Amino acid sequence: MVVGNGLIARAFQGFKNVDQVLIFASGVSNSLEKDPAAYARELSLLKDYSNFEGKFVYFSTLSIFDPALSKSPYVLHKRKMEEVVSSYNNYLVLRLPNLVGRGGNPNTLLNFLHNAILEEREIPVYTNTVRYILDVDDVVSWVEKLLTKGTINVSLNLCGTKGFSVMEILEVLEHASGKKARVKPLDVGEPYFPVCEPVPVSLDCPSPRNYLEKLIFKYFS
Repeated sequence: MVVGNGLIARAFQGFKNVDQVLIFASGVSNSLEKDPAAYARELSLLKDYSNFEGKFVYFSTLSIFDPALSKSPYVLHKRKMEEVVSSYNNYLVLRLPNLVGRGGNPNTLLNFLHNAILEEREIPVYTNTVRYILDVDDVVSWVEKLLTKGTINVSLNLCGTKGFSVMEILEVLEHASGKKARVKPLDVGEPYFPVCEPVPVSLDCPSPRNYLEKLIFKYFS
């Protein structure tokens, strides 16, 4: 069963008729959201499935480890959701980085950067931060492996590869689009390094840089 209709939900359509697994992929997708009603809707929907008897998969965020975002409404909400889900039977909480796929929210990191380059908008870049990037198709592969192994009642960090600076990401996006980014460097932010699950075979690239390039050219070239 799949709950939701966004990027993650579409990627998990193979689970649509799997009655013993619930992929909860509905909720607040914009990490800058400030409206309490948006967060209340996700909490209410989540509680509607509190009696689900199969495996309950919930997607949280690696941003809970980012010191700069620790007090943001989005991170506080995700922490609350993790607490609720951890009270369910047979749960699996997966903390995800910035996801990349076809379409999806224009506010996601790579969509925002790509569109800013194409539209020649100035991009403020926090030079002291790192961002983790993951293909949504690899999330599906990862979840399939975890469920097959019987991994349950845990919260896991799925980083993919190492973190990248936004400047590294922009460099590859420039190459893919054939256009130069207008960058405004800001000497702010700080890196964070969560302890992550071992990379599954599907993500096995010669180097993190190769993974980043493969991912960006897959969706943005």
